[in-house]
Amino acid sequence: MVSIYRSPSRNRLETDEEMGLKSRLIAECHSRLEKRRLEITAEQDDIARAIASETKSSAGDKHETARALMQNQREQIGQRLKETETMIGALQQVDLQNVHSIVRSGSLVTTNKGTFLICVAFGRFETDNTVYFLISPQSPLAALMTGKKEGDQFSFNNQEYRIVEVE
Repeated sequence: MVSIYRSPSRNRLETDEEMGLKSRLIAECHSRLEKRRLEITAEQDDIARAIASETKSSAGDKHETARALMQNQREQIGQRLKETETMIGALQQVDLQNVHSIVRSGSLVTTNKGTFLICVAFGRFETDNTVYFLISPQSPLAALMTGKKEGDQFSFNNQEYRIVEVE
């Protein structure tokens, strides 16, 4: 089965054969974040409708409390939407054209402990029955990897990591 992705950096569809692993991970993560953004937007619309339809009841304090809770929920949803949009923007900035020999933001790093894409703090990411970790360039692990190359070693949380490949 051939999967087709919309490239976040180019405005065309690409197949698995045309895309490298890093591009496929970025495209799949972008797709999942877009889905998350739509779900959050739907939640935001539901809350807005609920607030608008809330009518003043005879129990004024209950009404005000319910309205305040809905407003608080609206703000939390707005924050989640902002974070998701920031992540989408960061993904669109990842350099997919160049292969990196030294670890930096946008690198796909294979170690003896797992494979990490340094781009956004998405966390554990499974695709094609393989687990990857999408981590922020500001994360402690990414900070330790930055500037290293294939064969270099480092220690994180009392575990030894060896960089096998940098892409």
